[in-house]
Parts: sequence; structure tokens; C-alpha cells
Amino acid sequence: MAASATLTLNVAQVGDLGDCTVWQIGPTDWNTSATEMTYDGTNPWPNYAGLPPWGYDGQSGSAVIPATAVTRNITGVGSYTWDVKSIVDKWLYGGADNSGFLIGTWQLVYGNPGWDAPDVYFSTVEEPNSALRPKLEFTLAPFIPPVDTIAKAKLALDDTDVVISGKISAAFENDFYIQNEDRSCGIRVQMGEHGLNAPSSVFVIGKVRTSWPQNERYIEPVTVNSAAGYVTAEPLALKAESVGGAAYGSPPAGQVGMDGGVGLNNVGLLVTVTGRVEPIQGLDTWFFVNDGSKTPVLVQIMDVQLPSYSFVTVTGPVSCEIWDGKLVPVIRTKGDWITNVPEPQ
Repeated sequence: MAASATLTLNVAQVGDLGDCTVWQIGPTDWNTSATEMTYDGTNPWPNYAGLPPWGYDGQSGSAVIPATAVTRNITGVGSYTWDVKSIVDKWLYGGADNSGFLIGTWQLVYGNPGWDAPDVYFSTVEEPNSALRPKLEFTLAPFIPPVDTIAKAKLALDDTDVVISGKISAAFENDFYIQNEDRSCGIRVQMGEHGLNAPSSVFVIGKVRTSWPQNERYIEPVTVNSAAGYVTAEPLALKAESVGGAAYGSPPAGQVGMDGGVGLNNVGLLVTVTGRVEPIQGLDTWFFVNDGSKTPVLVQIMDVQLPSYSFVTVTGPVSCEIWDGKLVPVIRTKGDWITNVPEPQ
């Protein structure tokens, strides 16, 4: 990652004072005829759902401006610096095309000259005084070999870089879980609109994070790529009292154990538990599975309400939640992963 990255521009002339924003330009198919008022030299940019008009992807040839942006206030002529590290990191390591920056005030962004927004004029590369020309400067952070296994990722401190691979064991709307083929370790990957499903394999580049207050280790990805191999991840059959387990490593360099948890930590792994359903009053997507062992296990259904089953086999990845003031394991599941089974006599 970049240790720092700054864009310095000289404001040569300014009308009304106000904010000025630097955006990352997305695709490389920017229409070369586009202007601040039109997307193709003729037709005006649509103002869609409050987005900057040229951030709207509903017109052929329009550019998409990602959410990555930096804003600062212009108070007069002089030199101004924007911290653009988040944008440069996406260029260098996130797979984003370097299509440059889009710089504008609210008047330029919304293409509405009737708005009372500042007119700002910057020195360009043609400025005779080289000290006043636009300047992008960045320094790279010292290279530290990234963590390369799921187990090492779970034992690393937050913000540690990872380059890991794994089999997708479960996928939900805003995250998915990967695990080793030998079912020794698994971890959640937090990513919305990922479009991934099990069974599949992926390479994940990103950083280690810890959720709060649940204390679940997870990966915040910069990029996720498909990998060869589509072997189905097999669940680990456990007793309810064994789900979650004790601490793994020495948190914060490790996964926190469950309150009262014993045995190997299995947070992040795909597991299956069979037992009697214990509904929770007022919560139709949460219930306990009691298999007669010391502690029933909490289950969350991610897509439907609890079916009218009395004895079930539930499969899903192990997460954790604060429940009645304690950190407890929770199996995250879907309706299709709950099987109604005969109750033992």
C-alpha cells in the first residue's frame, strides 16, 4: 500500500468560496466529447437519485465515479493539498484503472449553473512557474510479505495485509466464508454485491479486521478473484456445546473465544448440528438447537422465517454475537440448509 499520496493544486483565481472535491474516475471509456454539462458534447448529464450527473451509469459512454472522493474547503487563492491515498491504493493494488481525477465544485458536479457554488480556477501544467503546477506525490510503504494462509490471517493483528485462497463454504448478501480444504480453519470475507456462491474457490487480497462488539475476525478485501477448483466444502459435524470453542491465538492477535467456550475454536468454519428446535419468542429468524449437550447453539436464518420444524439438522458457518451480555456462537444458515429430521425415540 502507499504510505502517503497527495494531490497539490494551486488555486489561481476563485469566485465565491466553498468546497472542492477530488473524485476517482472509474472506467477508461470516458466519452472524449464529454463536458461538465453534457455526457457526449450534446446531451445533458442526467441528474439521477442525487448522484453527480457524470456518476450516472445509465447513458452509453458515461463514466462512473466511485464513492472514493476527498473534499476540502477553498478559502482563497493559494496552494491546496488533497489526501488521495485511498484512490492511489485502488490504482496500485485494487485493480482500478488509473483514468485520472475529476475535480469540481458542487456547481460543476451537478451541472447546474443556477446553483450558488464557487468558481475555482487552477494553475495547469502550462503554468510558467513550475512550483504552481499540479503535483501528485506518493511514497510506498515498506514491503512486508503478506499473510498467505487463513490460519495466519486469524492470528494476525488488524490492518495486516493478506493474500489468501480458500473454498467458499457459504455466501450471503454482504459477505461470504472461505475455509481450508482440510476444514482446519475458516474466516468471513466482508464484501457486498460479491456475486459469489458455493461451491467455488477464490483468491482474496485485503486486510485483517475484527468486528465490534462481536470480536469476529474477518477480511476486508481490496480484490477478490476466482481460483481454479470447485470442490464442495464439507461441514464439520459438531455437538452444540462444541460450536464456537475457546480462544485461538492471543487476541487481539487471534480469535476471541466464546464465553464458557471449550475445545478448538471453529469460528468461520462450516458446521452442522442436529437437535430439537427451541424458538425464541418475538424473533422468527432466530432459534436455538438443543441436542441434549451442555449448551444449545444459537441459529440465525438469513433468508426466510423459521419453518414449522421440531427436530432439525442445521448447516452453516460459525459466527458470534453478543447475546444476553455474553459472547456466544451463532450458526448462520439459510432455509435450504435446514433439514427436518425424525426425532430420536
